[in-house]
Amino acid sequence: MKLFLSIIFTVLFFTHAYGETVGITPQTQGDVTFVSGGIGEDEHKALRAIQNQYNLHLTFAVKGSGEYVSGAKVKIEDAKGHVFLDTTTNGPTLLVQLKPGHYKVSADRDGHVIAEEVAAPTKHGTAVVFHFPVEKGD
Repeated sequence: MKLFLSIIFTVLFFTHAYGETVGITPQTQGDVTFVSGGIGEDEHKALRAIQNQYNLHLTFAVKGSGEYVSGAKVKIEDAKGHVFLDTTTNGPTLLVQLKPGHYKVSADRDGHVIAEEVAAPTKHGTAVVFHFPVEKGD
């Protein structure tokens, strides 16, 4: 019985510690909740598991190869220029929970800025992929 309890304790301890290393932690800026990441299979799975909690799903990749990139500077603002989110991604995925409405999303990677007009719906999510040009070293 002692051995059995020891095994159970070890499995639970390492499972908990493993979950914390995935590093997917929601953040807030004003009224906006967001999470960024997706580097590695574990983070990718963790983000997919929670994506239904967010109404805007952004992905960042290289044009042509589709290789995922991180470190994009993202700004989300309304038509009046009010900034709702200003962040740098920790991976190729950024999930955002916004009030339903229309927004301008701009993403900057090494001086290449891409802007998209997006609608954040009440339910489900809008998915947008930003394709950046190939950089030296990509």
